[in-house]
Amino acid sequence: MKNEALSLDIVILAGGPLSVLEADSPPIHRSLIPIHGKTVLEYMIEAVRKAGICKQLILIGSEAVTASPYASMADQYISVPESSKLSDNFRKSTRQSRASHIMIMGGDIPGINATILAKLYELIQEYRDKDLLAFVVTRESVEASFPGSHRTYGKIKEGRAKVGNALVLRQEALDKLDPLIDKFTKNRKSVIKLAFSFGIINIIKMAIFKNISIPQLEKAFKKSTGIDAKGILTPYGELAVDIDKSSDITDMENYFGRNA
Repeated sequence: MKNEALSLDIVILAGGPLSVLEADSPPIHRSLIPIHGKTVLEYMIEAVRKAGICKQLILIGSEAVTASPYASMADQYISVPESSKLSDNFRKSTRQSRASHIMIMGGDIPGINATILAKLYELIQEYRDKDLLAFVVTRESVEASFPGSHRTYGKIKEGRAKVGNALVLRQEALDKLDPLIDKFTKNRKSVIKLAFSFGIINIIKMAIFKNISIPQLEKAFKKSTGIDAKGILTPYGELAVDIDKSSDITDMENYFGRNA
């Protein structure tokens, strides 16, 4: 029943090595970068706690992250080698959950907040029977929150867009989702790259003419993989802006300065 409460675990994936994003700065893990007085991970954990929508908050992180004081703010935290693949960390995270649904977020999206998470929870409730939910964000939505931010977008019928850094899996669908995890994690940020990676011929043909829509993607994806996925167009630019380069830190500093 869609009006029944579902159980949700939230996973933050914060593996990978230390990075040097700014000249003359020491290496630091992206989740531990300080922005406007707090680290990226602090913003994310505080948002999850304030939203109050999950049964468990699970942190999967490299040693620098799990040794930080913020790790104990999660219900579970698990250390992984810096060299571990994203797909392996992804699988590890799903094995820790017993909830009906699992939201998995990258560990470098500090713009996420409790209001956005609460709205996403409503969408999860609405589409709870889907195997996979992916949140799609248009360029216009990103630039509304982050003016001048430089991101990479794919062209779909709904406009220039990218897949946000959070997705939701249905626990009962994990077995059939597992064979797709490697491709999905590799191409997760691009709607069109996902289509190409799964070899969906009709989608590739439509992509050439730039007239593919999200519903067409869903239909072709299900036909090709058997996965009942839902792409949800959202206005939350915060889902699409992660910390990849020094200009992203500036974008975030400006964002929190405007919203202080």
